[in-house]
Amino acid sequence: MAAGTGPDFQRNGLSAFGKRVGYNGLNISTAIFFDTAFVPALVHQDPRYPVLGQGPVKTRVAWAIKHEFVAFRDDGREMPNYGNLVGLGLASLTANAYTPRDSVGYGDTMEGYLINIGVSTALNVVMEFKVFDQVKTLVRHSKADKD
Repeated sequence: MAAGTGPDFQRNGLSAFGKRVGYNGLNISTAIFFDTAFVPALVHQDPRYPVLGQGPVKTRVAWAIKHEFVAFRDDGREMPNYGNLVGLGLASLTANAYTPRDSVGYGDTMEGYLINIGVSTALNVVMEFKVFDQVKTLVRHSKADKD
């Protein structure tokens, strides 16, 4: 709601909050299904993000961005990342089925698609630098300091 994206539900109340939670939960589930399961299985693509894990920051960020558009076949050869390019498009189109009519249109669908691509790219960068592992380590150390 703060970003101003997604369908235009009424602004306040528990009902509007529930609709937003349901919309976003279904949107994320649909994107994951098409991006990591359905489309990669059809084209024999490995949907996992291959972490580079070392090298300069610029190289690792470029690797994460490249993976949005280039993936690997089951046999290890490079191929277009159909899981992202087609799968996230299918997820954006599917979102129209559960979006209020006044929020459905070409511009809204393209906005959803580009948001999905952006979020996917950001998650690649997070996985590349193992941000979640570093947060877990910080939390463990802060708990150990209290004991």
